[in-house]
Amino acid sequence: MMKVERNDIDKLLISKDIEEIRAFLNNCLLWNASDIDTIRSCVNKFSKVEGVFDRHDNEELNKNKERYTSEYLIDLNTELTFNFSKERYLHALEVANYLEMKNLSNKRNVQPSNNNIVYIKVGENKKKKNSQNQMQTKKNKSSLVFQVIVGAMIVAIIIILIIIFKSLLLEN
Repeated sequence: MMKVERNDIDKLLISKDIEEIRAFLNNCLLWNASDIDTIRSCVNKFSKVEGVFDRHDNEELNKNKERYTSEYLIDLNTELTFNFSKERYLHALEVANYLEMKNLSNKRNVQPSNNNIVYIKVGENKKKKNSQNQMQTKKNKSSLVFQVIVGAMIVAIIIILIIIFKSLLLEN
């Protein structure tokens, strides 16, 4: 988790560097979604800098929380590269926060259950062994986290390439 520093925000507000502000906001989205109030405050401050947010393209955003998945969040991040609107960003923040809170809640509510334990009798001794289902669930969760991280890295690379290409175009 990246801590949002007031000093960083102030520097960005003074510089009015749109690409840097957007990069900062993307990092907040990826690493600080649980600090939603602080990020909303940043969004309100940065919205006063002309050009930080695009006009929303009026594409309807999914408000059904049952459909908030890591894949949907990756799609939103990709869409932000084409339309960095305040509405889309705040929606992506809401989705990221929801997924992070759901993940924390799931971790807290996991309780041991005899349903997931297989007893194997060896002579007079019983050995407990995790079932294959439980191990597969752990692998799936690890895979999902990996996919989200890879997706976030791809979005970050795309943003960096856009910034580089824009600066090259401005130089010519």
